Amino acid sequence: MVSRRNFFTITLIMLVLLVMFQAPEALRERMYDYGSNAYANTTKTEWDRRSDVAISKKEAQKTGRYVVLIGDLTDHAVGSAVRQWCACSKRYVEAYPRLLDCSFDNERMPDVVVIDSDCLRIKKIRRSWKHWRKTVCI
Repeated sequence: MVSRRNFFTITLIMLVLLVMFQAPEALRERMYDYGSNAYANTTKTEWDRRSDVAISKKEAQKTGRYVVLIGDLTDHAVGSAVRQWCACSKRYVEAYPRLLDCSFDNERMPDVVVIDSDCLRIKKIRRSWKHWRKTVCI
């Protein structure tokens, strides 16, 4: 059997816990207005048809909003990431298989040049263990 004193103490603790966890949520719901933007000047949305159209090659070279990729544009790793980034940032992509194939005009430089390391064809220097042992160990 629970005495009156214990019952009152348990009830009081339960009420304190209820107030501790429910009061901040109730205040947050009352004070904050999530449905409105305080920083917006108007409720009209500024959208035009050109905002969702990809940029053409002529416009890109005229304005300089294009990216040069040295590598394979159909590659799943680098090529796909570059294509997605250019689509999001509204830039045109030019892809060249080798670094020697691309040339830039001083007036119309690209924003970014992305170089895929697989297309550089750098020869790896492999030396035998005997060579390293002779040079490092005396």
